[in-house]
Amino acid sequence: MITSNSRLWFAPSLVLLLTACMTESLDAQNFRVKTEVFAEQQRQPIAENLSLFTNDAVYDFSLKGGDTIVFEPGRGRFILLDDARQMKTEMPLEVLGRYVADLQAEGVKGDKKFLYDPQFAVSYLGVRRKLELTSDHIIYRAVGAQPPAEFANAVTRFRQFTDWTARLNATPPGTMLPFARLELNSELHSRQLIPEEVEVVYISPTQPSQRVTYRSKQAFTWELTAQDQQRLDDVQDQLAKFKFVEWSQFRTDKK
Repeated sequence: MITSNSRLWFAPSLVLLLTACMTESLDAQNFRVKTEVFAEQQRQPIAENLSLFTNDAVYDFSLKGGDTIVFEPGRGRFILLDDARQMKTEMPLEVLGRYVADLQAEGVKGDKKFLYDPQFAVSYLGVRRKLELTSDHIIYRAVGAQPPAEFANAVTRFRQFTDWTARLNATPPGTMLPFARLELNSELHSRQLIPEEVEVVYISPTQPSQRVTYRSKQAFTWELTAQDQQRLDDVQDQLAKFKFVEWSQFRTDKK
């Protein structure tokens, strides 16, 4: 369980990640990303999110019900808002980063090392901007795009946000592991691409013919709407009014 008393020492790579968050440029431009997630061949999404990128934060709204997440890299934290319970909590990035690093360090010692230290063969078709990461247990396929020149920093900002939300999704223990997605994010970033489509295939370690597939679509829009601004204003009201509780209570009490 993550607590505010978790150890705060870091591997060198983690220090660099956190330093990058703290020093993020404040002249970043605003944009929005609509994400839909589909299971197997289903036509209706199982999850929909709207992520609003502003100068100093990212506001992520679950359109099918769920917590609103505020990512503040300059302040080194996530804020989670639960509208139903009128509660809020915080997760410091330093605590989250250490938790995930410890999780990986323990995981690579077990018999499922491939989940904690995935090794991919990477192929890239530059003309179509198609990227594929392949291993015996996980396959990622992505179709990328380059943002408009004036939004070139969206590549780094979106990678930063998805890296940290992948780590956040690893809490509580036993939920989604972030390590394969972090590899995909790195490969996209190295080619200065944002993802328009992502497909992940999980292959059974004991029966390779058994596979589970998820796919997502990301729609980037390079300005915020009036409705987006209203959402942001509503969040500011919630931040002011909601009761703060510790992370453990926020998670434990949730049904």
